Amino acid sequence: MIKIFKPLWTKICGLLIIICAAGFTLWNFDFFYFYPFLNSRKYTVEDSISIAINSNDEMVIIDSSGSKIISVNKNNEITFLKLGKTSPIEDFNSASDVCCDKNGNIYIHDVKRAEGNKVDSESILKFSSNGFFLKKIFNANYKDKLKNSEVIKIFTIDNEFYYVTADSIGFYIKNLENEIIKKINYENAKLNTLKCDIQSLDEITVLTKSGEFIKVSENNSFLIYNRSRETNSIPIYFKVLSDNRIVYSDINDRRIYIFDPMEYQNGSEDAANLVIIDKSSEDINECPLYYKFFVEENKSDLPRIIAPSSEVILDFNSEEENYYDTFKYSKKLIINYILFCISVLIIFIIFIFLIIFISKKIIKSKSFVVKVCSLVFIGTVFLTVIFCAISFENFNKRMTDELVKKAQVATAIVQENIPYDEFEGINKNSHFMNEDYKKLRSAIKGIFSKKNDFIDNFYCTVQKITKEDSIPESVYNTDNCVVSAVFDTNETYAGIYPLFPYTEENVEYEILTSQKPMTFTSISTQEGTFIFVLSPLINSSGKSVGLVEIGTSLDAFEAENSKFMISLFLGIASIAILLILLVLEISIFMNSKKEAGRLAAKKEKIKMNAPMSRMFAFIIYVSINMVSGFAPLYSISIAPQIGNFSKEFMASMPFIAETFFGMIVLFLGNKFINFLGKRKCAIICGMLFAAGLTLKALIPNFWILMLGGIISAIGKSILLLMINNLLIAEDSSDAYAGYNSSVLNGATCGIITGSFLLNWLSYIQIYIISAFFSLSVIYFIFLYIHDAKQKEEQHENAKDELSGIFKFIFSKKVFIYFLASFIPIIICASYTDYMLPFEGEKLGLNDSYIGYLYTVGSLCSIALGNFMTNLVSSKMKDSVAILLGTCLTSFSFFLFAKFQTIPMLIISILIFGISNSFLYSIQSKYYASLESVKKYGGSSAIGSVVESVGYILGPIVFSFIITNQTSKNLTLLCVAVLILSLIFFLFSWNKHKIKART
Repeated sequence: MIKIFKPLWTKICGLLIIICAAGFTLWNFDFFYFYPFLNSRKYTVEDSISIAINSNDEMVIIDSSGSKIISVNKNNEITFLKLGKTSPIEDFNSASDVCCDKNGNIYIHDVKRAEGNKVDSESILKFSSNGFFLKKIFNANYKDKLKNSEVIKIFTIDNEFYYVTADSIGFYIKNLENEIIKKINYENAKLNTLKCDIQSLDEITVLTKSGEFIKVSENNSFLIYNRSRETNSIPIYFKVLSDNRIVYSDINDRRIYIFDPMEYQNGSEDAANLVIIDKSSEDINECPLYYKFFVEENKSDLPRIIAPSSEVILDFNSEEENYYDTFKYSKKLIINYILFCISVLIIFIIFIFLIIFISKKIIKSKSFVVKVCSLVFIGTVFLTVIFCAISFENFNKRMTDELVKKAQVATAIVQENIPYDEFEGINKNSHFMNEDYKKLRSAIKGIFSKKNDFIDNFYCTVQKITKEDSIPESVYNTDNCVVSAVFDTNETYAGIYPLFPYTEENVEYEILTSQKPMTFTSISTQEGTFIFVLSPLINSSGKSVGLVEIGTSLDAFEAENSKFMISLFLGIASIAILLILLVLEISIFMNSKKEAGRLAAKKEKIKMNAPMSRMFAFIIYVSINMVSGFAPLYSISIAPQIGNFSKEFMASMPFIAETFFGMIVLFLGNKFINFLGKRKCAIICGMLFAAGLTLKALIPNFWILMLGGIISAIGKSILLLMINNLLIAEDSSDAYAGYNSSVLNGATCGIITGSFLLNWLSYIQIYIISAFFSLSVIYFIFLYIHDAKQKEEQHENAKDELSGIFKFIFSKKVFIYFLASFIPIIICASYTDYMLPFEGEKLGLNDSYIGYLYTVGSLCSIALGNFMTNLVSSKMKDSVAILLGTCLTSFSFFLFAKFQTIPMLIISILIFGISNSFLYSIQSKYYASLESVKKYGGSSAIGSVVESVGYILGPIVFSFIITNQTSKNLTLLCVAVLILSLIFFLFSWNKHKIKART
């Protein structure tokens, strides 16, 4: 007994260790990017921009200009550190704000910048108190890039999370389910609002871009405070206390103030009192800028304020001030890091072992094809990695230099066209949107609206130097000048505000006095990292009157460079995979052809057998799938609007029509074959298949797309029916696995080709290539499909008698199999065929990347196809294997329904690919083994008809899911499929029990 179970338990334990190591590495992926044992186990704060306090009095800090989130406990120890752009589960681009609920859950507002400083996408992410990603609450990708983000505030009231969006009509307060809880009317809310704060769901306090504090209720608004009218105060962030006092930070004098609106309304000159100033420095230029802070009310007149800034966090209250610039790593974090290192070591050892194992298998293999394919793959990967490693750094440098040159040319264009006379009436923050401001901004927008190649994708900031008459014009310092800024497209903080006080130590002072531009290649700010050129504005008298800043988001620029290199790597890898699959299919076909020729009589032509049918299916699926990666997107782009039907539903109509007419043809498929003969029928169907694809390519019209699909589907259906008849006749698990593998190979090659060509060609051009390639089907038919003997035709005729169809369908085993297993799984197939393009586009993936993502799942199925099919066939009954595959499919749906992110979509597709690697083969094997199939016959046609029903329902189901609460409805589909699969399994299990008793 021990000898029997010892190897099994060893394998199970080893597998569990590997799974645990992989899972622990995955969930602690951030450890790859920071090391608790360095820097004496301390973390140094840098460029902190926001902070929140959870219910356990722990600080949650957004650090490094939004690229990190750290949690610090009461003992000033870091309990977790989360980095953006690293996690395979979820990442963030530039976290701009943070808050916590009563359970310690962390919410961050994430903004991704496009070229210039516009918003490309934004989201609200929810993390647990331990830093694990939970879900994406709000997500938006903007095709037309926005000037400012839609979300202007995230907050908690009574420990419940809410967020605020704004448009030209007013504010919208929404909950965790993205439902509008309250709408508050306020004209030009999005344009005028800089920041807002919410005391109750019925009232919002707004800080405008002109520095005013305004109280806004449902249909009323009134001014609370505008200190900038009397001073150069520029409020940037604020918090309203329960007693209606307001705490705000000022980026002009770099202080935090608290003021009482009642005292201000009563005419008090001392309404605003100083709360914070950096007492360690006498020079205001060295004081930190406090953009955001956390306020905790207490019994004293002065509340506790925790304000993050560059390299320091100030904790201030009425009793004491505490400055933090470093934190220790907690013991738990260090232990986790040690376990992480052990997990990585285990995975590395397993990886080395697999390489050695696979290498031995390849060396010992007698197959020349296996060795050639392996060498091609290894050589391609090696050369690609070396090429990318050598080229990436040099590529980045060259692209950065090119960007700087464009920025310099753009600066010269703006300098020449700025109307300097319009500077006169812009002197302080309260002049925001006055007539002079509008004229100057209009002039700048006019320059950028010309769409000059040297100006596109840059932002422009114009700064003005305003001097008092009694001060010499050559002197620029904080006592005698005001630096004002005018934004052409992005009023981020305020329309006019000082960037830096100009002293002799400033680079700005050097630019103004030397009148020479300077380039900054990596400047981190609250809004992200930027590259820009700062140049002086010189009037007709030769005097410096201001500065112009032309730049772009470095984050977006680097992301584009990285995307290019990834595309390059994927392109090379895809070509290698394409070549390997082609060599594999051709080799298998040639071997099958030799075997068929050896068995055939000398005078007879070689006839297609089941192994040879792989190539036939391969050609068909390459032709079809060359466009399938983008077909739903192309369909929705030309779909008409009919009634109340959604565009997603209309886009599914061509696919439904194709499948429906293909299904009708299948009812009489065998009769067509027997009446015309295999050869004639195949030639006609091959021509219909090619003609339909050609029609799609030549006429870009929605209804023609549908008609072409119907014509090609008629030809394709009967051609594939012939292959199914061969498989049924052979009744071999190897034949089913081989056919399934050829289908996946063909789909993968088609997708790879289409995705690769999308980098250069349009949708229509790829349709044309697909139609041209489909002509090879006809050539294949002429060579290898011949009419069978009369006896075989009569036998086929007998098998397809109409009288047996109803008895066949409604036999218990067949009916339960179709209803509870086969149709649900075929419906699920539309997850990649139909839903993936739409969801990928929503998440910001381009057409090529969607195609590559589809390829990932196909390659997973191909790589594991024979192995998984043979494994589950030998280890478990077919019904159990089908249940296992269905559970994996449902789990893949559940993952994406729960975490709608790109990394989780990839993981979901991989699991879906593992399921597909054996599920369809086992289903075919189970179906062919049923007594009713053998008794009544006609099974291949009926099976294909039922399969068509699933493919018709699939796009309908997923179009509904896409247009209505994806997460909820995808979860419901997952549950429904599982329940049906359990019904099928229990029915099969009961039958097995009865057989066992007998």
